[in-house]
Amino acid sequence: MVTAHQNIERWGKGLGLRLPAEISETLGLQVGQRVSISIEGRSIILTPCKPCEPCEPLSISLADRLAQFDPVRHGGEIHLDTFSDGCDC
Repeated sequence: MVTAHQNIERWGKGLGLRLPAEISETLGLQVGQRVSISIEGRSIILTPCKPCEPCEPLSISLADRLAQFDPVRHGGEIHLDTFSDGCDC
C-alpha cells in the first residue's frame, strides 16, 4: 500500500489536493483524466474512470462528440437544418 500525507489547499471556491507522483504513477493516472470521487465512512475514495464510463474525459472536441451523436439512441432530437415541415418557403 502506498501512503502519503498532503495539505488540503484552497482552489477557487473549492478545495484541492495534489497527488504525489508515486500515487499517480501507481494508479497510472494522467493529466486531465477523470476520476470518480466517493465517500465511505470518513474516507475519500478516488477511482480512475475508464473512457467508456459516464465520466469519460472532457478532452474530446465538440466536433468529435457531435460525430458520435446517434438520434435514435439519444431521444431522436430534430436538427433544424434537416427538418422539413412540408413548407417550401
